[in-house]
Amino acid sequence: MSVHCVRGVVTRFMQDHDGRWPSSWTELEREVPPSASYQNTESTFEMGWRWPQDIAEIQRFITIDFHADPQVLAKQTPSEFQAIKTKDKEYYEYRDQYALLLDAIQKLQKVKSPDTRSGSTTPYGG
Repeated sequence: MSVHCVRGVVTRFMQDHDGRWPSSWTELEREVPPSASYQNTESTFEMGWRWPQDIAEIQRFITIDFHADPQVLAKQTPSEFQAIKTKDKEYYEYRDQYALLLDAIQKLQKVKSPDTRSGSTTPYGG
C-alpha cells in the first residue's frame, strides 16, 4: 500500500521539520517511516515497500504536490485533500490514510479540524 508508506514518511518529515510540508522526493528519501515494521542498516520495510530503495517504484503510483501549503491542508477534509494522489484512476485512493495525515497536519499546524457533519470547525481533539 504505497499511500500508507508515503503518508507515514510525510508525517515523519513534518514532525521532524516543525510542520513544514516537504518540497521534494529527495527530502522525503532521508526520512524513516514512523511505523516501520522492520529496519536494518540498508532499508526500512513499510507495508511491503523498502524505503527508500523502492521510492522510484512508489513514484509510479503516487504524486505529491510539493507546493502545498500545510496551513491550507490543515483546514481540508479527506474528500478535499489533493496534495497526495494516486496516478492511476483505477487505483484505490485510501481516503482513510488522508484522514490520518490531515489529523497529524492539524496537530502540527495547531489548526481546528473541519467538522464534516455540520460544516463548522471544532477544536482539535475534542
